[in-house]
Amino acid sequence: MQTMYNGILGLDKTEALKMAEVVINEELDINEIVNQSMSPAMDEVGKRFQSGEMFLPELQKAADVFSAAMDVIRPKLLETKSDFQPKGNVVIGTVKGDLHSIGKDLVATMLKVAGFKVTNLGVDLATFTYLEEAEKVNADVIALSALLTTTMPAQIEVIEALDSQGVRDKYKVIVGGAPVDQEWAGKIGADAYGKDAAQAVELVEKLCL
Repeated sequence: MQTMYNGILGLDKTEALKMAEVVINEELDINEIVNQSMSPAMDEVGKRFQSGEMFLPELQKAADVFSAAMDVIRPKLLETKSDFQPKGNVVIGTVKGDLHSIGKDLVATMLKVAGFKVTNLGVDLATFTYLEEAEKVNADVIALSALLTTTMPAQIEVIEALDSQGVRDKYKVIVGGAPVDQEWAGKIGADAYGKDAAQAVELVEKLCL
């Protein structure tokens, strides 16, 4: 467990993959490895990023190492019906007319680091794309990013579409982006507003309780 922890925290994909193979081949307790080694390593990565000890490229690398190791052990997890579950299921994207992705991708990465299942839909998304994908993956939260004042109304369109389809109560909606603020979130009926990636993760955790 310590070697896996160090592999993820040290951004060493080769080591993490090697340990994942050991877990499978030696039939170790996968649930224990995930919950007491891999997840704590990602928690520590998140803490170091927020404190400035790690930076965005390292955060993204850690998420990549974690995901690669999980890809190896996931079939066995499903086979053993492990009780490991993500904290929640999030669909995230940048709204229609907006091509900005860096902030949205950072939030998506940090949510993965924090233990959420994340479907990153991309940018310039049609309103009903969110609804279709949220339904497809059984999402808990829909996260809407807008980096331009001209695209902020597209966030309203998504919430109105949820209302019109009678599924508004099924999903929590969090909004963010440079021109967005708490007043706007309240005005359009969003469940939460995240001013930055760290706060967005905290709020999504609360929304998924």
